[in-house]
Amino acid sequence: MIQEKTIEVDGISTSYMEGGSGSPVVFVHGLGGYKENWETNVPVFGERHRAVALDLPGYGRSEKPDVPYGPEFFAAFLGKFMKALGIPRAHLVGNSLGGHTVSLAAALDPATVDRLVLVDPTGSPELVALASGAMTVDMLEAMGPTNPGEEFIRMYLSLLFFKPGEYSEKMVKRALADFELGENEVRFRAFIGSLKGIFAHDMTPHYGKIGARTMVFWGENDLLVPVSHADEAAGAIPGAKKVILPECGHCPMIEKPEEFNRVVMEFLA
Repeated sequence: MIQEKTIEVDGISTSYMEGGSGSPVVFVHGLGGYKENWETNVPVFGERHRAVALDLPGYGRSEKPDVPYGPEFFAAFLGKFMKALGIPRAHLVGNSLGGHTVSLAAALDPATVDRLVLVDPTGSPELVALASGAMTVDMLEAMGPTNPGEEFIRMYLSLLFFKPGEYSEKMVKRALADFELGENEVRFRAFIGSLKGIFAHDMTPHYGKIGARTMVFWGENDLLVPVSHADEAAGAIPGAKKVILPECGHCPMIEKPEEFNRVVMEFLA
């Protein structure tokens, strides 16, 4: 049974969901995401593992403090979160910014990581060149924390998937509902801070320090972090295994959960 819980980590109220028992697997969402991005994965992994997915600070139902958001902050926080839950070592699975976060955590504190799954992670210096058009930091900052409207939200979410479906409609409704919670300024601060942190931090010098068995898992049709980056990451991490999922975008665990769950479960076995 999956339960939603709250724990204080380093003074920050942190929301997470958890289920199952056995070797721990910790799931970390990406930019603009939340723990429910893993809602079709956690129950499956909970059949064999202690499966945990958290809302990073600034996201979802977790507290949204004024902190230096970005991969370095999140990697350090992840270690504190695991310690607070009594998890000395875990398999780490991260998507996008979450993949950036768990890869940095694995490089900096290898004793806490068993196996590592990077799902369309950020971390390449080439990503700076992708900040174009409506996705530039400057333009997003100019928009401010006000509700950008359903049309813009749909446009943004369309970039995440090869073929939007019921899951993307659910995310649109969630985004619109979040704007009604009265936390727009602090959510926006976390989003912009995280985006700047992604562009400012290059994982390339750290990949070679990762000793955990690693799978680099990519949606072939990712519009945000092109599949060409999979070769870069897999080539730099010693012994990394690369998996490319066709007809899939930036969030394979949401768009193709059955394939994702099967391949990753086999890797963790």
